[in-house]
Amino acid sequence: MKPRLASPPSSDSTPAPAGFPDADELAALRAWYAGMT
Repeated sequence: MKPRLASPPSSDSTPAPAGFPDADELAALRAWYAGMT
């Protein structure tokens, strides 16, 4: 498992603009938000 912060924003098969969360980060944020509410 490679570190997310060290990898470029357009890495792997999910290219995204710099500073925009990818699918995995969105899923983690969504799960965290669901747990908070």
